[in-house]
Amino acid sequence: LNTLDGAWETVMDDWNLWITNLRNKYGKIDVLRFVEAFPEEFKKDGSKALAYGYPHFHIVLLFNEAKFTVFPRMEEGKNGRLGMVYRIQEKPELEMQGKWKSFIDVKALSSGKALGLYVRKYCRKTHYGDSQGALTTQSLLWLYRKQTYAMSKGFRSKLLDLITGMQGSKKHEAQKTLDGEIIEDWIWTFHGVKSAEEVGVDSGVWFESLTEEKFNNLGG
Repeated sequence: LNTLDGAWETVMDDWNLWITNLRNKYGKIDVLRFVEAFPEEFKKDGSKALAYGYPHFHIVLLFNEAKFTVFPRMEEGKNGRLGMVYRIQEKPELEMQGKWKSFIDVKALSSGKALGLYVRKYCRKTHYGDSQGALTTQSLLWLYRKQTYAMSKGFRSKLLDLITGMQGSKKHEAQKTLDGEIIEDWIWTFHGVKSAEEVGVDSGVWFESLTEEKFNNLGG
């Protein structure tokens, strides 16, 4: 097992090799990628899991020149509930071609709504979540100067096409899921850097939600 420091230092080299291996066989692939640190977990004997803090990826791949055989399967989630999950029959071939050095889980997205939920889940962890796991990820991403997410130009273009195509009426200027539900727009903008003292929070706080009034009072 690589050291924690070594894993974070080489994680992007590992990624570049993996995606190159896939493109060598499957052609053009557009990518949406998140990097996350494994949360603190404990084994049945009470000892801490060795993977705590190590990086791993959550990725959406759009294959432009390859097709896969998708099948539904009922599986139990982490919450203990059964739910429908979509898998691909070609996972062994994909796994062999990518040559990733550890386990990978492969699912097929069933709809644009499923894509939206997936993206929202990991944006919360890498951008603004305040759970212990999210704070661990955010701090390590900052420490090792890693991108919170990356989206290829082709993925962005096709996502925009999906959003535009799902406009049910010229009267509704909103993003919709494939099921026709309107979802919130997320707009990320940079407004400067402030100290904890200027924001009015304890220096040990990693994340703070500000009211509109408090944000405006900060200026800049």
